[in-house]
Amino acid sequence: MSDPFVALNGTLIPTDTASVPISDRGLLYGDGLFETIRIYNGVPFRLHSHLNRLSKAAETLRFRTTLTEQAFEATISELLSANVRSDGVLRVMVTRGSGEPGLDPNEALVPTVLMTTSPARATLAPGCHVVTVQARRDERSPLSLLKSINYLPNILARFEVKDRNADEGLSLNVAGAVAEGTVSNVFWMKGSVLYTPAISCGILAGVTRQIVLEIAEKEGILVAEGSFGLSALRGAEALLLTNSLIELVSASRLDDLCFENRDHPIITKLQDAYRQIVGRETTSS
Repeated sequence: MSDPFVALNGTLIPTDTASVPISDRGLLYGDGLFETIRIYNGVPFRLHSHLNRLSKAAETLRFRTTLTEQAFEATISELLSANVRSDGVLRVMVTRGSGEPGLDPNEALVPTVLMTTSPARATLAPGCHVVTVQARRDERSPLSLLKSINYLPNILARFEVKDRNADEGLSLNVAGAVAEGTVSNVFWMKGSVLYTPAISCGILAGVTRQIVLEIAEKEGILVAEGSFGLSALRGAEALLLTNSLIELVSASRLDDLCFENRDHPIITKLQDAYRQIVGRETTSS
């Protein structure tokens, strides 16, 4: 459930009365982007990273830029205060805006910017069950790198996940390489190496994924980023799923593969280091 207020185009409005025109291209065509940001102690964690990704995606889609990062931050601060939200989730959505019907985009349109907050709800728990789904990521498409509000492939994959009594779905890309989960980036431990698909595999450059890579570099953990088939996971000791809401979660199964070492020392080190970073960056001194 969302909180009492939302921010629509920079103005706080009661959630129950907020609306967008039926001509909004986000509604009509899924012509929009979003970011989901975890809030700790009243601080949106790694806000700059999320807004930077949003800004680059907006440039790719040729959205007209109307708000600076400072303007976003000011509105977010006002929204968190109004909703008395110290812990939870901030969602920022930007569409191309409202205009005449038709696919041809009008670069002069003023984007619609909607921000909401809500309690945090972890969608995946330690020991979760992952299955490989039929939906593929197209590593050749620029859309695979964007956090688009058009989530239909992921939604179809979630149906498959539920039909198979699992918790998360793993997609391959068109070339058959491991890509990402429906709501997560993936890593796995094999020997002393931490493996993860490269961005070129058609995955989202996750903010939490990047933090894991930063921790690994600092701790001297050997990382292999590349293109890997499903067979690369055979013999792996642990499978790790990441996103801003679940943080770092170890899975127990992928299809017929079992990962018995969910307390793998390197995975535990990554999880502990992540929590320390969150604490440092969201706790006032």
